Amino acid sequence: MISKPSLEKTDETKEKKKSHDYREIASQVLSPYKEMFSWFNSFTINFIKKDASSSFSSSTSMQSIFALIDNLAPRKVERNVRDKAGPFFNQGNEIGVLLTHGFSSTAQEMQELSHLLNEENGYTTFAVLLAGHGTSPGDLAQTDMIDWYKSFKEGFDLLKQTCSKIILVGHSMGATLSLLLAANEPVDAIVTMCAPVKVEYFMQDYLFLIADLLKYFPRRKEEVALMDKHKMLNYRVSSLKAVDNLLELMEIARDEIHKVTAPILTITAGKDKRVPLYNAEKIRSQVNSKIKEDFFAPESHHTVLFGPEKQQVMREIQRFIKTVI
Repeated sequence: MISKPSLEKTDETKEKKKSHDYREIASQVLSPYKEMFSWFNSFTINFIKKDASSSFSSSTSMQSIFALIDNLAPRKVERNVRDKAGPFFNQGNEIGVLLTHGFSSTAQEMQELSHLLNEENGYTTFAVLLAGHGTSPGDLAQTDMIDWYKSFKEGFDLLKQTCSKIILVGHSMGATLSLLLAANEPVDAIVTMCAPVKVEYFMQDYLFLIADLLKYFPRRKEEVALMDKHKMLNYRVSSLKAVDNLLELMEIARDEIHKVTAPILTITAGKDKRVPLYNAEKIRSQVNSKIKEDFFAPESHHTVLFGPEKQQVMREIQRFIKTVI
């Protein structure tokens, strides 16, 4: 039985308690509201642009509302993974393909490609769900690149239990994680789609200073429209802390990818506004793979597996795997 603390306290203890209370008030009341208004101000800026005068109702998603609530009471909340967002496994032969989604996305991104590789080629496929994804932007803000890599590596270890050969197929941040893993673990081939290893974000060198004040910011209107069109389960708002961690992940990948020796296929999208095209060239120039191939999808945006050339992209991935395995 836990006894109640004594009601008699010294003056010194009372002063410490009083000081602690003030810190609690500052932490629980002042800071969250300060964060809320900082975020809300940035949120409204998006709607005073000339081309966004009537976009408020269409661009304000429930995730934006929940992100605002998270700013009011920033804390870790246990949430269930959204329906169809979670990881999935398709048993096949001894050739395993580990598929990894991008930043703020879910395993749903890899569903069509996974089924194609399993049903037509007989490969065992596993699409992972990275930590902090598939639930709420508030969860992503609580994770970092170590959490993402750990959840990715767990998928790799699981696939190794049933497969003698492993191919990594990643999109965006998932591709960056794939490069990092291939630099440190033996894999048989790697496919990167729109992989970032070097990008330029506005004020990226100062994100760590403002991430506690400006927790979330809305995604671009055209990105949200694409998500809605294809019923994608991606987050509609981004976490600045998570973006800062993504930049650190790229920095580590740049230092490590020279150790990659597995055959590699880099896929780029001609209309990608997120990852500059020079990234693929940078990757191919730095890896030490004997087999280096590239596929260019000129009419596709960053979400290349949901673009007009997705069939060509998926067929190219199939062809490459058959060639090198």
